[in-house]
This record gives sequence, structure tokens and C-alpha cells, in this order.
Amino acid sequence: QIKRFCFDARDTCTMMEYAVLLGEYRIIGSLIVGGIDPTISGLFSGGKHPTTIPATLSKLIMQRFFTCFPLSLSTYIVKRIVEMRLEGWLRDEEINQSQIGLLCFGSPCYHRFSEERLWQDLLDNVDQRMNDDVVECPICGSGANQTMEPKVENNANVSLAERGQQSLKKYLGLPFDSKV
Repeated sequence: QIKRFCFDARDTCTMMEYAVLLGEYRIIGSLIVGGIDPTISGLFSGGKHPTTIPATLSKLIMQRFFTCFPLSLSTYIVKRIVEMRLEGWLRDEEINQSQIGLLCFGSPCYHRFSEERLWQDLLDNVDQRMNDDVVECPICGSGANQTMEPKVENNANVSLAERGQQSLKKYLGLPFDSKV
């Protein structure tokens, strides 16, 4: 039903969006390796683009995320952003015209923001993210695996080795597709 709604509301759908809709995450990895730009989104009915990411930002994203990070992490980031696009599309009918085309973070906060703002937030902060999710709401800092309770983190007393162990644990907890 969600797939049908997304296809009916759009003139086009990118390969990455389609792969997420189908739950075929290994395809996302192949598209990333092939150099497909994840910042490009499909067209709304009527040919209107929901977002336009500046070419300079898009280039930085491709260099930073898809040449420096493990493929599983890059795939997860793209998956989450496409899910936020889908959530935004589903909520576009419930909101005023000024918010059409914005991403929606989803649970727990449901904040709406531009895709450019999310990509920039990821570029600026991904290395400092030590909680459960590297993709956080750029408005409140919530992750998809978190509740709305305030985050209380004190990394000042955590040794470098402990931070490394935490990072490894989170990396190993990323989605894994055994078909790849």
C-alpha cells in the first residue's frame, strides 16, 4: 500500500528509492560502488523536484561517505535517508504547502527538514556520533533507535580503547545482507 502511494504520487523514482521500497539493500551498495549519486531523488507528479542538493555538497557527500566509510555504513545512511523521503511523502498530504517535499525523520520525533540540511549535518557530525545511530535528526539529535528522553553522554571519562570498542560494536550491529 505504501509502495503504491509512493509510485502514484511520483512521476519518477530513482533506482536507490526503488531498492529501498523493495527492501533490496544489497542493490543500494552496488549502486554506491557504481558511483550513483544518492542525493538525487525522483520527481513529484507534475515534474517538480522535491529537493535540489547543490553540486558542491553532492560532490563532498560522494567523496566523504562513499570513499571513506565501509559499504555497509554508506548503505545504511542511504537507506535511512530514502526512508525519510518516503515518510515525508506520506505526510505531505497532512501538512501545509510550505513543508511539501521535506524529509520526515519519523519516530521518535517526526521533525521535518530539508534533505540538504540532513546531508550537511551528517558531513559535519558523523565522526562525533557515539550513540546508537549515526543518522540523527538534525533538529533534536534523536536517533531512530532512541526515545525522546534527553541524551546524557559523557565521553570525557571514556578511554580511547573503550570508544574504539563502542564504535566496533555499533559497526558490527549495522544491517547485514548475507546475499551479497
